[in-house]
Formats: sequence, C-alpha cells, structure tokens
Amino acid sequence: MAINPKKVEFEISRIIKGKENVIRYVLAAFFAGGHILIEDVPGVGKTTLAISMAKAMSLAFNRIQFTSDLMPSDILGIYIYDEKKKDFVFRPGPIFSNIILADEINRAPPKTQSALLEAMAEKTVSIEGKTHKLEDVFCVIATQNPMDSYGTFALPESELDRFMIKISMGYPSYDVEKSMILNGDPSERLPDIQSVLTKQDVLDIIKHVKHIHVSNEVADVLMFIVQKTRKHKDVYVGVSPRGTLQMINLAKSYAFLMDRDFVTPFDIIELAPIAFPHRILTDDTTQKKNSIIIEEIIKEVKL
Repeated sequence: MAINPKKVEFEISRIIKGKENVIRYVLAAFFAGGHILIEDVPGVGKTTLAISMAKAMSLAFNRIQFTSDLMPSDILGIYIYDEKKKDFVFRPGPIFSNIILADEINRAPPKTQSALLEAMAEKTVSIEGKTHKLEDVFCVIATQNPMDSYGTFALPESELDRFMIKISMGYPSYDVEKSMILNGDPSERLPDIQSVLTKQDVLDIIKHVKHIHVSNEVADVLMFIVQKTRKHKDVYVGVSPRGTLQMINLAKSYAFLMDRDFVTPFDIIELAPIAFPHRILTDDTTQKKNSIIIEEIIKEVKL
C-alpha cells in the first residue's frame, strides 16, 4: 500500500517522546476501528496524544471533560425550539467529530457514561426517537483515573467491552522529563504538527487493514488464550466473542503498522496484555489480578 502510516507515528513522536510502543498500540486500535481506554494519573500526556493524532491525520477533534454533573445531552446533543422555523431542530453535541477525547470518563455517573455505548458500538446516537449517524471515521479515546481515586465511578462491563485496548502511558523517562524542563511543555509544540494523512487516506487504511492475512496457527493461538479465560477458576466471565473479533482486527492493524501483510502468533501474544485484561471479570475491581491472569495464560502458549 502506497500510504505510509509511519509518517503519523513520526509526527506524534516528535511531541510525545519515549512512548513509541504506546503510540503504535493506539494507532493500531484506531486503524482497526476500535476505541481506546487510557488509565493513568493526570499530566502524563494523554490529551496531547489525542490532539496530535487528530492533527497528523487531518481529522476533527473534540474534548469532553467528564464531571459528576455532566448530562447525556451535554455529549450527544439536544433538540431546541427554533422560533423562525416554528419547530424543534437538533443541535449536535461534541460526540459528532472524528476523534473524541472523553477525559476522566469515570468522573461521570453511570447514566452519562452509558450515553457513549450506542455511539461506540453503532456509530449512531438516538435522541427523541430519532437516529443520527456519526462520522465515518469515529474513535473515542477515553481516559480514566485509577479506581482508588476519590470521586470515581467504575465503568460497567458492557462499556469496558467496547474498548479495543486499555493501556497506561506511564511517567516519562528521566531524560525525556529533563528535556521537558529544559525545552518547555511538549503541548506548546502542537501547532508544529504536520498533517501527513488526509481523511481519505485514513479511510483507505482502515479498509486495507481488514484484508491482512490470518493463518490457522494465529487463530489457534488466539482461541487458546480466549478459551483459557473462560475456563480459569478465578474468572467469572471470560473474553467475549466480540473481544475475540476485536483482538484479531487489532492484530491485523498492528501487522500493517509493522509493514507486514500477515499476522503472526507473536502479535497475538504481544497485544493480549492490552486487549484482554479489561474484558474479563474477576473479584478484583482494580483489574490488577486480571492482568496477572492473562500473563499466566500467555506463558502457557506453545509455539
């Protein structure tokens, strides 16, 4: 394929330094048509990452700050009465964009969180009995505070299952943070981001990724991990069929970013720790146990 997504990685990494793997994972989920959940403390560059992606790919961007008093209509939009037309007209909410940053999503109550479910699953929103289509390129990048933070609400399993990956950016390295002290806040350089892909390029990549080859061996490795989660003694609910399909789409996209036209079993093993822990249900609300279980299952894979 003539379009080179490496240009996007390069542009973003000029602003977000030392996080090459995070950038690649996020882009893999994006080109696979998925949504991303980033759990981390404030101030590690989550917003900067989302804005950088939008600018590098010529996409529209909206940020929604989730708070305890945020209402579903604040996200989706509302019908208002137009005196001139003598009728109610729809005023779209910020969800009508290409890349949505749902910042601190677990600060909002469950009713508001659930407003995203239809949008993330169907790319539509239903208001007052009418359905409105969202953009053809649509991705939610949600951030959440660690669950032991004050004033947070746990995301329901149905919503967690809509996220293709859950990652943490982590603190910058010593050298990167020192460079920030000497050279200034990286977010101040966002205007320097170049648009290296058009929206049509993005649509072409999303279409191309679907045709990346998946072998029987890859399918067997994936099914081994999935079946293990469903039979594990400490797992109440294993990976769903939706999770299986999203995982293979993620692996196809990742293979494309690695300049391959086929998925390898090692792609599945590498991506499982960011694709599966949030999709299984255990007695640990922090999901730390979930990650340990997935890591243990991965070690049982025989290649």
